[in-house]
Amino acid sequence: AIAHLTRVRSRPPETKINFVGISYNNKKQNKMKAILLKKIGSLGNLVYEEIKSPKVQIEEVKIKVIYCGVNHLDLLVIYGKRPTTVKLPLILGSEIVGKIPDTNENVVVYPWIFCGKCKQCLDGNMNLCDLGGTIGRTRQGGYAEYVSVPVKNLVKIPIGIDPRYICAVTLSAVTALHMIKRANLPNKTTVMINGATGGVGTALIQLLKH
Repeated sequence: AIAHLTRVRSRPPETKINFVGISYNNKKQNKMKAILLKKIGSLGNLVYEEIKSPKVQIEEVKIKVIYCGVNHLDLLVIYGKRPTTVKLPLILGSEIVGKIPDTNENVVVYPWIFCGKCKQCLDGNMNLCDLGGTIGRTRQGGYAEYVSVPVKNLVKIPIGIDPRYICAVTLSAVTALHMIKRANLPNKTTVMINGATGGVGTALIQLLKH
C-alpha cells in the first residue's frame, strides 16, 4: 500500500492522491476503512481493514478525510526510526485535508499536537510544544475515512484553493517556514538551499521568493 502511495507523490500535481482501495460507500456509520500498521519493522506489516470509527474526545471534531499526503515520516515510523507512543495498530498519515461533516467546510489539519500552555506554545512555537507530538505518529492519522483531531488544529481552506495542493505541503512547508524563522534572515538575503529538490527544499525556495 505504501509503495503505491509513494509513487503517487511523483505524479503531476493535477493527479488525485487516492488511498489504496478506500471509499466512502460504507453504510455502517460506526465503521470505517483504514490502513493500519500492525507491527514496527516492515512495509508488510501494513494492512487494509474495516475498524471502528474514531470516538470524538472533548475539544475535538471528526473529519471526513478527502486527501492525505504521503511523507517520509511514514517510512521512519514503519521502520522504527521515529518512536510512536500509540498502542499498535497505528494509522499513519500526517498531511490531512478533510471536510467537517456538520458544516461541509474544507479544512487542513495542523499536523503537530500542542498544549497551548507551555512556554514554547506561548512564544508561538507550537511545533516545539513540550508536550507535543505528531498526528500519524503519536496519535492516529489520516490514512482512513475519518480522523478525530483537536479543534484548535483546524485551519479553514479558503474557497477557490484546491485542497490537493494543501495536503502536499502541510508538513514540508511548515518545516521550511520554521527554518526561515530560526535563521532570522534579513530582507533580500541571498540564500543557498541544499537538497532543493525535496519537499522542504522546494517549499523553502517558494517561501523565500515571496
